[in-house]
Amino acid sequence: MMLQVENGCYSYVKGNPVLHNITFSLKSGKILTVMGPNGIGKTTLLKCIMGILKWQSGYSLVNGQDSLKVKKQIGYVPQAHSFSFPYLVRDMVVFGRAKYMSAFATPSHEDYVKAEAALQEVGMLDLKDKSCSQLSGGQLQLVLIARALAGEPKLLIMDEPESHLDFSNQLTILKIIKRLAKEKEIGCIMNTHYPNNAIQIADQTLLLKEGKYIVGHTSKVLSRENIQEFFAVDSEIVNIQINGEQIDAFIILEKI
Repeated sequence: MMLQVENGCYSYVKGNPVLHNITFSLKSGKILTVMGPNGIGKTTLLKCIMGILKWQSGYSLVNGQDSLKVKKQIGYVPQAHSFSFPYLVRDMVVFGRAKYMSAFATPSHEDYVKAEAALQEVGMLDLKDKSCSQLSGGQLQLVLIARALAGEPKLLIMDEPESHLDFSNQLTILKIIKRLAKEKEIGCIMNTHYPNNAIQIADQTLLLKEGKYIVGHTSKVLSRENIQEFFAVDSEIVNIQINGEQIDAFIILEKI
């Protein structure tokens, strides 16, 4: 799978572009994190790639086809939130099969088999008969990932999948995303506010600010100079050794 975004532009107000000439590509099995200040256009970028918003100029292709024409190949994971209706976990996940069903059709046995397989992938199969309203934030986020996986995507797009979760649940989510990208050859794009999470799992990172963006290898993009320019924060990536393994870590250098 190859995602290609070429000269993508979008604005909500004429003459004031949110995204301007965005160009990047992502190969199968690779992970791209998108970072930038609040309100800068990260979610808008995801929506343009998915076709929820239409590029005003430029385009995005999935395997050489306009992303609008191959929506079935794209899975979306929103931020976890509470549901007003007590859907069972397996019913929530089978919604990911809706794009393969005709109008007013009900899920088939095969759809439920694929939904349960997706739950197995994220370690949530034992909770398939539990109400979503009874889940923790981390459990609910895993259910939403399973829902996207049930649709058998080639490209997985996630909007801050680790937000509002404790360290343990963040680590669980990140490990699953990294494994899915590698084992299933799924291209993954995720918005995040956590530089350390980007460093740990992302092959590439795209930094956004008003009128400018940078994209490239994560450790190079999240340089001290770029973080200062895009976030006005003094920082550094340091290399530490743990159990004989070298690990990069992002630290803030400013005192509070």
